[in-house]
Amino acid sequence: MDIMKDIDMEQGSGLRAMGQGIIVALCILVLGYVLNPFFGAVGLARLSWPNNLYLLILMVAIGLIVGFVYRSPLLNWMARGYFVTTLSGILGLGALTVFIWPSGVTNSVVQELLMTPFFLLLVIVYFIGGIYFARNIVQIKHRWTRLLMLIALLGFSYSTVASQRDYYSLNMRIGSERALFEADDAYGSYYRLPFAIKLLADEEVTSKNTEEQVIRFFKTVSDYEDVRMAANDEYRLKGWKVKISSDQPGVLQEKKLVDLDLVFDRWMELKYISLLVLLVALLLRVKY
Repeated sequence: MDIMKDIDMEQGSGLRAMGQGIIVALCILVLGYVLNPFFGAVGLARLSWPNNLYLLILMVAIGLIVGFVYRSPLLNWMARGYFVTTLSGILGLGALTVFIWPSGVTNSVVQELLMTPFFLLLVIVYFIGGIYFARNIVQIKHRWTRLLMLIALLGFSYSTVASQRDYYSLNMRIGSERALFEADDAYGSYYRLPFAIKLLADEEVTSKNTEEQVIRFFKTVSDYEDVRMAANDEYRLKGWKVKISSDQPGVLQEKKLVDLDLVFDRWMELKYISLLVLLVALLLRVKY
C-alpha cells in the first residue's frame, strides 16, 4: 500500500509540474507577444549566426553556474523533470511548426508568436536546461535518455526558432554570354556558388511558353541540366533554392537578362540530425 501511495503521489506531482510548465510557457509567450515592440526594437529575434549562438551558450553557462552553486526551493522547482519536459515540449511544437512551414504560416497571430515570443521561450529553456544539467549530471547513468532528448530538442529549436532569419539570401543577374559562379546579397557582398548558371539564348533552345526562361545549371563543365522556369517555379540544386525574381524590369527583358533569387538554409543538416536524435532518444526513453 505504501508503494502504491508513493506512485500516486509521484504521478500527482508530475501532473502538477506539467500544468505549471504549461502555465509558465503560456505566460512567457504572452509576455513576448506584449513586449514585441520593445524586443523588435533591440532586434532580439533577428539575431543571426554567430550572435544568436553566443546568447544561447551564455544562457546555458549561467544556468550551469546557478545550478551548481546555488541551492534553493525555486531552483529545485525549476529543475523538475516534468516541468522542464513540458516547457521543452511546447518549444518543440513551435520549432516543428517552423520546420514544416519555413516560409511562415498564413495566420498572422501564430506567425507573430513564432518570432519573438518563441525566441524568448527558447532563451529561457536554454537557461533552465543549464540548471537541469547541473542538477542531474551526477545521475546521468539513470537519466541519460532524458538528457539526450533535451540536447536534441535544444539543437532542433536552435536550427529552427533561433535561425529563422539565418540563411543565405542572394541575387544573381544572368545572361546568355557566359556562365556565372557568383551572387551578391543585400549588402553588396559576393559569394561563390558550388555551381554555375547561364541563360540560354533563343537560337540555342526554343520555349513554347514565352513567359518561360530556359536556364542551364552547371554542376561541372560537362555535367549540366537545362531547366524551363517561369516566375513561380523553383529549382533545387546542392541545397540551394533558385527562383526567377518576381520583379523583372522591362529593360532586362530587352537586353535578354534575368534576375534570380537564391536561398540556402545553412542549418538544414542540424535540423534533420537533431530531429533524428530526438526521435531515437524518445524511443529509447519509452523502451527503457
